[in-house]
Amino acid sequence: MTGYLEMLGKTKSYYTLDQLRAFVVVAHTGSYTEAARVLRKDRTTLREHIENLEIDFNLTLLSKEGKRITLTEHGEVILRGARSLLLGADTLNNLANSLSEKEVKHINVMLDKHFPDEIVTIIEQDISETFPNLTIHWAHSTNQGSIASLSKGDADIAVIQHLSSHSGFHPPAGLSVCFLGNLKGTIFARNSSPLQELDLVSMADLTYEDRLIYDGDIEDTKVITGGLPTNFQVFSSKGLLLSCLKVKGWTYLPYVAVTPDLLAHISPLKCDFINDSWFTSHVLLHRPATKSSATTYIAEKIKRHYKQYAEKSVAESFNKKAS
Repeated sequence: MTGYLEMLGKTKSYYTLDQLRAFVVVAHTGSYTEAARVLRKDRTTLREHIENLEIDFNLTLLSKEGKRITLTEHGEVILRGARSLLLGADTLNNLANSLSEKEVKHINVMLDKHFPDEIVTIIEQDISETFPNLTIHWAHSTNQGSIASLSKGDADIAVIQHLSSHSGFHPPAGLSVCFLGNLKGTIFARNSSPLQELDLVSMADLTYEDRLIYDGDIEDTKVITGGLPTNFQVFSSKGLLLSCLKVKGWTYLPYVAVTPDLLAHISPLKCDFINDSWFTSHVLLHRPATKSSATTYIAEKIKRHYKQYAEKSVAESFNKKAS
């Protein structure tokens, strides 16, 4: 401890967090104008921050190529360190906020059943360090149930499906919305299904087997089959539906939901009405008036990690499952 304190006494910081933040945002956007918009500061201030940073470090961090700002070789190295330092500072701020917001010990998050489980795991691993006194309660729910829980104050965040019937969707009064994106997927059936023997499966072919759906999907029961009548079974449990899919029926699944164990029992159908992928769209809802720093943090994590999953190609999804 003594050595550590002596080291701190000798350490001199020539930079400020504002200077590092200006440098990181300009480096990522390649533009002082765009960085000024993101940080809500004027361009002159950002230029001064970065010029002072270069003077203090005695390094050239940025260069201008045409109209775009690019990193120098030294700038690329400093950028990695600056991002790590800013992340640590943000974590410290969140930790302080969580301790001061003593009333926020529990946050309730409602999820659509197609929402990737892996995102929950990632957030749980991260949240224990950033907000050690916080417990997140995760629950699956239908769109209607999630919106009702938010409106009554029983939930803080909800991820719901953006269904085809939601054209021009507007959140209920008092709720804010963010359209998260789309998860690619397709239609799956058990390996022994007669549908697997067809070169191409039509909408009409699907009507000869039961469709397995989550309770939150009932509103769209005729979307995939183009309005053709089909028998369907409703499941409130994600695990139960996936277990039954191994022995009967068919269902739509996002690729990220198909584990290696599940792939041993089911396979995608070659459908003549799906050129690339079917997809599930999701919307993030929250109550802004009561959002704590922890709630904001979780919402931003959901947005960030959902985007990573949404950008995965079909090949990447299956390669991940096979590895």
